[in-house]
Parts: sequence; C-alpha cells; structure tokens
Amino acid sequence: MKYFNRYVNNTGLTLIELLASITLLSIVIIIFLSIFSQSMIWSSKVEDRLTAVNLAERVLYEARTDSVPTQPITLNGKNYYFEIDYPVSDVIDLEESLGLTRIHVKICDELPCSKVESEIYGYIEQED
Repeated sequence: MKYFNRYVNNTGLTLIELLASITLLSIVIIIFLSIFSQSMIWSSKVEDRLTAVNLAERVLYEARTDSVPTQPITLNGKNYYFEIDYPVSDVIDLEESLGLTRIHVKICDELPCSKVESEIYGYIEQED
C-alpha cells in the first residue's frame, strides 16, 4: 500500500502546469479565430465575384433585347461599370452564315476597365 501512495499526488495542479495549459489553449483559439476571419474575407470576395458574373449575364441579356442599362449599375451599395465589345477581327464564316454577332461584356469597378471583375461572351442575332 505504501508503494501505491507514493505515486498518487493529491496536491492538485501546479502553477506551471496551469500556465502551460492556458498557453496551449490560447494558441489553439488564436489559430481557429484567424481561420474564421480569413474565411469571412474569402466569402466576401466570392460574393462580389458572383454578383459581377450575374450582372454580366444580365447585361448580355439586355443587350440581346436592345435595352442596355445606363452606366453605372448599383448593386448592394457598389457601382459596377460595363463595357460591351463587338469583336469583328476574328469573326468566322459560320457566325456570318447563321446571322450571329459575337458580343463580349466586361464588368469592372471603373471606366476604362483596367481590372476586370467578370467577363462573358455571347451572340446576338443580326438584324437584316
């Protein structure tokens, strides 16, 4: 029985053990908090990108129906500008034979578009 009592310590935690456990716990918490804050930043960037893609599709649709919106378009408190380009240098014969015109829509923060947030290509039927 003496042998067993010698290895059982009923005095509790020492101050060094308590400080070490608090330090390890705070390191783990700081790592998790930094991961969560980064995920919030990434989520915001992805949301802005998705908004720009949806806006590019909207401008393309409105260009097909001849009701192109005015500049800028304000969504979620942010101004988006767009450029519509009708590239003619690389028109292929199939497009001409089908009566289609290629259209390129770019969405950006300011004009002229130096940093493109989103872009989309499509076709518009040529008017006779």
